[in-house]
Amino acid sequence: MLLKMANNIKQIKAIVLDVDGVLTDGKMIYSDSGESKVFYVRDGKGINLAQVAGLRIAIMTSENSLIIKRRAEKLKIEDAYLGIMNKLRSIKEFCSKYKLNLEEVAFVGDDINDIPALEVVGLPIAVNDAVEEVKNEVKKRGGIISKNNGGNGAVREIIEKILKEMGKWEETVRKDIERQKSE
Repeated sequence: MLLKMANNIKQIKAIVLDVDGVLTDGKMIYSDSGESKVFYVRDGKGINLAQVAGLRIAIMTSENSLIIKRRAEKLKIEDAYLGIMNKLRSIKEFCSKYKLNLEEVAFVGDDINDIPALEVVGLPIAVNDAVEEVKNEVKKRGGIISKNNGGNGAVREIIEKILKEMGKWEETVRKDIERQKSE
């Protein structure tokens, strides 16, 4: 199973992320002034590093929220699929748009509505606190389950694992440091 996972990682060209429960801890805070979400800053840096390494990043969520749209813009994520009820169809549309095979896509999810996407991508990934049905699907397909919970560094952990397995981690970090020095 480990060999299969390593082969899957090396062919990945894009990572699609669920939002609530993956990029956030899944909690929604409502007040008189609206809804709030908390994002983990190191997950954002991980996304940036994946982009530096040449991976395409997308987010896909059933929520249709200005907060998520703003987070995507801040992270320079061009493909923000908001208000998506059928993630399987949207994954296929994403692949068609960029001429990707499903095997070249990793999908990170946490709940039952993510299972159709996890069933078809080349690298299914679950956050540590995903529901059992999601973890079982990921295990069955030889995917990755993070050690960290959603909204608490799981995305950064996953991206580091992928880039290290691809042999791109050190070069990507070096490029990012040089970019920071030149700005």
